Amino acid sequence: MKDLTKKHSGGKIIIEDELEQNIDYTLIPDKVQEICMNWFLKSACIREVLPRVYLELCLVSCHKFMQRRVQQSDLMRLSKMVRGIAEPICASYTAAYLARVGYSISPDAKDYLMVLTEFSFLIAEKAIREGNSKCESEE
Repeated sequence: MKDLTKKHSGGKIIIEDELEQNIDYTLIPDKVQEICMNWFLKSACIREVLPRVYLELCLVSCHKFMQRRVQQSDLMRLSKMVRGIAEPICASYTAAYLARVGYSISPDAKDYLMVLTEFSFLIAEKAIREGNSKCESEE
């Protein structure tokens, strides 16, 4: 995105580092904002849950190019999407990755973590109650 911003701003370096407090959002060209919004709209068209969640987690730091910060509602929406992953191990790993990305973006946000924690307990409870046929010992 740095190269794209430099290309569409007439060669001026607008983004010198990744720290948000040093970015002047008014200098980001409209073309860069349009391309960034296009990627978010493309990711919204993905029907499968797992690739969509991972792509949105990768793109979540690009919200700054659209002159907006990552909101608590974005993290909450992603945490609810994680509940739609059918495979328990994939869902747990994705929840851990979401917690890591969410903490790097907003260390003070906790609501989405409560949803992830509740979901993790439900997965563990289901595994204890139903067991796993692959793990049962043969007698």
